[in-house]
Order: sequence, then structure tokens, then C-alpha cells
Amino acid sequence: MGLADVNQYNYQRIHDDKLRESICVAATVQVTSFDPAKMTVNVQPLSKHLENGKYEIDGKDVYANVMSYTTLPWEEAKYEAHENYSDIQYVVSGAETMTYAPADTLTPTGPYDAQKDVIKFDNSNPGLKVPCQAGDFMIFFPWDGHKPKAASGEPCEVKKVVVKINEK
Repeated sequence: MGLADVNQYNYQRIHDDKLRESICVAATVQVTSFDPAKMTVNVQPLSKHLENGKYEIDGKDVYANVMSYTTLPWEEAKYEAHENYSDIQYVVSGAETMTYAPADTLTPTGPYDAQKDVIKFDNSNPGLKVPCQAGDFMIFFPWDGHKPKAASGEPCEVKKVVVKINEK
């Protein structure tokens, strides 16, 4: 393989990577307005149109879980933490209270489940409660205990995208 072949290969690889990124962005947002004078683009996430399920972004290293559920009273929602994955939890529609507490300040209710990369905790720690509504997101790292699915007031329907990022 000569230098010209290597350069063509590198160009093609970069081109293909950029094309995949464009397709990925095009599949997740819709352009709602464009101002050529200011060179700004407004986009609307298409995640509210995604079916519930798992969507691989980069194999098992980065993927998104799309889910819908009815929120629970705070006392019934459960703290959890992960060893391998960080979560970016984005509320598409509805509202909920997400609660944070350092995992080492929580009391486990059972052993770590390596298959699901989750450990559950009791609710004895009041944590930091953050009301979240459509358009809000929270980032939780493996050392962060977090409690999703808790109602902000009355229980309601929520649609959420949780992007999982492998930290190992």
C-alpha cells in the first residue's frame, strides 16, 4: 500500500466518521429554525418520538434506554447506584424529582447485581431533591446514589431517555 493509498484510506475513514456523526445527529434532532445572519440553529429533540427500548450508540460502551412510566411517591421510589456506567437522565415529557446522595452514605438493601450493574439502597437518607421537568437532565456518576421516578407533587406519566456511558 503506497502513501497515496494510505491518504485515501485516512480521508475515507474521516469522511465516513463525519457522515455517521451527521446521521446520528439527524436521527435525534429536528431543525426548527435557522438564522443565517446570526449563524444559529434551533433544534428540537426527536427523542419524544422514539419507541421505548434500548438504542446502541457505541455498542455496550454508550447506549440509550428510552422509557415511559408513572412516577411514584418519593417514599416508594428507590435509590440506586452503578459500578460501571454513568447516567445522563433526560426528561422528555412529564416531571419528576430526582434525588442525589453519595453512594457511600446510603444503606444497601441487597447485593450488587453485576448483570444489571445496579445496587439498590433504602430511603433513610433524604438526599438532595431536584425537581426536573421536560427538557431537564441530571448526570450521575458511578459513585453517585440517585433516585429517579419520584413524583414532583402528584404522580404523572414521564418519558425519559437515559444515556449510559461505560466508565471502565
